[in-house]
Amino acid sequence: MNNFLVYKQEILSNLSSLGLILKDCKEIDYGEVLDLVSSEMSLKITLYYNKRNDFKYVINRVLPDDRKETVINALSVAETSFAPLTKNERGGKGGEYQKKPIGDWHYKNDTETQSYAGSDESGKGDYFGPLVVAAFTCQKDQIYKLQMFGVKDSKLLTDEKINMLAEKILLDFQGHYEYIVLKPEKYNELYPKFSAKKPGLNEMLAWMHSKVIGNLHKRHHFSNVIIDKFANEKLIKYYVGKECSVDMKIVTRAESDTMVAVASIIARFLYIKNLKDLSNLYKIQLLKGASGKVKELRNRINPEILPFVCKMHFKN
Repeated sequence: MNNFLVYKQEILSNLSSLGLILKDCKEIDYGEVLDLVSSEMSLKITLYYNKRNDFKYVINRVLPDDRKETVINALSVAETSFAPLTKNERGGKGGEYQKKPIGDWHYKNDTETQSYAGSDESGKGDYFGPLVVAAFTCQKDQIYKLQMFGVKDSKLLTDEKINMLAEKILLDFQGHYEYIVLKPEKYNELYPKFSAKKPGLNEMLAWMHSKVIGNLHKRHHFSNVIIDKFANEKLIKYYVGKECSVDMKIVTRAESDTMVAVASIIARFLYIKNLKDLSNLYKIQLLKGASGKVKELRNRINPEILPFVCKMHFKN
C-alpha cells in the first residue's frame, strides 16, 4: 500500500474516533477531498502532498469552536506520522498509483511471491439483500493497471464508482475472480445449519471465503491469500485449509491491499445489483444498512415476503 493511502486511512481512523464518518470522497490533482459527518458537525478537508512531497491537509468547512482543537489534533497526529513521498512513489491523482506496488503483499518478498489472492465480503451488516463473498487474483505486474483504474477500498467509493470499476474489472480480468451470492432465501435456509453449534454468521462467512478461495486456487495455484479479518483466525484457517493449501494472512483493514480492494469492489457491486433486482422484483425500495429507517421498512413489509428480501435473524 502506498504512503498516501496509509496517510488517508490514518486520518479517517483518527476522525472516526470523534464520530466522523466518511460521506463522500472526491479525487483532485495531488490529493483528495473528504466529506465527513457526525451527529454534531460536518467536516470537509482536502488531503494533498505539496511540491516538497510533504503530506498536508486543509480544512474547507468551518467547525464548531468547541471541536476545532480536537479535530486539528487528530489531523496533526496523522500528518506527522508519515515521511514525505519520494518521486518514484508519486503517480496519478491523489498520489495513489505507484509504478511498483510496494507493500501490497507486505509480509512476503517480491521475489518469493509473484501472484497471490485476496478475498472480502459485502452485505454482512445489511438487513436487506444478499451476503456476497468474492476473491480475486492476478500477477503482481498487473497491480499497477488496477491502481490506474482507481481501485481502492469499496467503502471509500460511491456506488456509481463501484459499478464503473467492477464492470471494467470483470471484463478485463475474466477468470481471475470467484464469488458467491447468497440471496436472502438461501441465506435464511443455511443460517440455522451453521448456527447450530457456533455463531452462525461468522461460520457461514468462513465457509463462503473457503469456497471462493478454493475454486480460484484450482485455476491459478497461488500460494498466498490475504483475507479481511471478520472472525477468529482459527475458524477462517480451518475452513480455507479444507479447500486448498495456501499461506494465509488474516488482517483487519485488509482492503488497503489491492487484491482485497478488488474483491471488495466486486462483492459490493454484486450486493448493490442484487439489492436492486430484489427491489424491482417485489416492487419495494429496499434500503442498505441497518439504520432505524431500515428497521421501520422491515416492519412494514408483508411477513410472507420478508424471507425473500431480508436476513431473518436480524433483530427488529
